[in-house]
Amino acid sequence: MSEKELNLLVRDPQANASLKRMFEVCPQCGKKKIYTALQVALTQAPQCTHCLPEIQEFLGYFMKALSETVITRDMLMDFLKRLPINPKKLVLTLKSMALFGITTPATLAAPFQVVWDFTHRCNIKTCKQCYASTLFDSDVSDITREQAFTIIDKLAAMDTVSIFWSGGEPLIRIDEVCECITYARSKGIASSLITNGMLLTPENVEKLKAAGLPIIYVSFDGATRESNDAIRGEGTFDRAVEGMKNVRAAGMMCSTLITATKTSWREMPEMYALAEEIPLNGFNVLNFLPVGAGAQNFEELTLSAQEYDEVNRWLYDRREEGKFVIFSLIPQFTRIAHEKLVEQGKIDEKGDAQSLEDISPKLLLWIADPELALFYYNGKSFNANLVSQFHGGCSAGRVYAGITADGKLKPCPFYPLEVGDVVKGDLES
Repeated sequence: MSEKELNLLVRDPQANASLKRMFEVCPQCGKKKIYTALQVALTQAPQCTHCLPEIQEFLGYFMKALSETVITRDMLMDFLKRLPINPKKLVLTLKSMALFGITTPATLAAPFQVVWDFTHRCNIKTCKQCYASTLFDSDVSDITREQAFTIIDKLAAMDTVSIFWSGGEPLIRIDEVCECITYARSKGIASSLITNGMLLTPENVEKLKAAGLPIIYVSFDGATRESNDAIRGEGTFDRAVEGMKNVRAAGMMCSTLITATKTSWREMPEMYALAEEIPLNGFNVLNFLPVGAGAQNFEELTLSAQEYDEVNRWLYDRREEGKFVIFSLIPQFTRIAHEKLVEQGKIDEKGDAQSLEDISPKLLLWIADPELALFYYNGKSFNANLVSQFHGGCSAGRVYAGITADGKLKPCPFYPLEVGDVVKGDLES
């Protein structure tokens, strides 16, 4: 399906008006009508009688628009039922389509994910690649628990899907971050958290588990004490490994978040073996960004384009093994994955794949929605190029945003540009 054909689903004036009404809150059941509509579509079960007439009208328009494509109703229902759908992801996507149509790359009505630097304080302060290092000794004050709850309310109203709790070191505020994770969960917002691992004691891990946090990402940057501690500081390797083991012992999911540098990329196989030994659930690699301390250590740490390609090819091959959930947050990964899929005969030069499983999750990145891939079906195949175009490009201010410790809004957590103050109410505008 072309972008023009896809827009048939949302650009009919009456259908678009009906879709927009789905994001209103029903005065009787107190839910956004779109969530009830999804329940009706998937289960056919009776729902709120006040919502039902408008929902049936919306579903009628949707199925009429769908009839203009090669996708049948049975195909759509079967596809949706087979996939582990996060309703909030689908709601945000439909809301974005209602407001902006279907664009490439995607334009969202709200940040899919917010990276929230919950504090600028850190218990290490020596990491050579840290983007937040310039703020460690500043006089910035952390926002209060009550202010954080208000921001979470605003994010929930906008249909933001998830919060990634970061820092500094977020576990310096262990009790407050746990309260915020629990509160966000009550509002339908998922959470994940990145930590240096120093404070992942059994006691703190139990607090995070009780708060409902499903997964913890731990930063480390070498396969040995010598290599890791040269980047992150003395003693950090042993404590990070101990912290990861504590997380797994508590029955929680734990993944790496490794920055690809001159040091770490040479030790990827050994770090992968360590992840197997612990054992972790995921192995994730981020590209090095010359911000904060990274700017001062650029020549020492940055990889060449060729070296990044080697990292991505290695990660793709590990993903094929299926031992871990593996994500490369290095932007060139999509190109490498496309090349690999062509080599394997899973897609042709035009990007067409006969099976969705051939392009998902191998090609789709962390932000991609497998449940939306049906809309890339042309009657015979799925088009990986359309998937890449829809989800591709820089996500700053489009798919994710950053919130600083004192409540400033940034299009990207790595970029030192503030565009508002969410404590004062600038989030939605």
